[in-house]
Amino acid sequence: MINSNRKRSIISDPRDIEEVHRRNTGTGVLRRFYEEQARYKMYRIPVFRPPPVFVVYLKHLDEGLKKELSNLDRESKDLVMKEAISRIFEQVEV
Repeated sequence: MINSNRKRSIISDPRDIEEVHRRNTGTGVLRRFYEEQARYKMYRIPVFRPPPVFVVYLKHLDEGLKKELSNLDRESKDLVMKEAISRIFEQVEV
């Protein structure tokens, strides 16, 4: 599921740009957020009915990726998101 809140933020301070870049690469806070979400939901998916939803926030995606996703039809977008989320689940160490 994609959170579609369309709040745009303009970053003017270079230190803020570095902070945003740091969080979106490596083992920063955002990466851990999605890994923790995957770890929590990993064992609940086969048990819960309906299965829990994996939430991806648009504010965590860069503008280029948002633009590419907006150009896709619904089925293609679902496939891309499922593949990306499955990679997150594969990387989570149990």
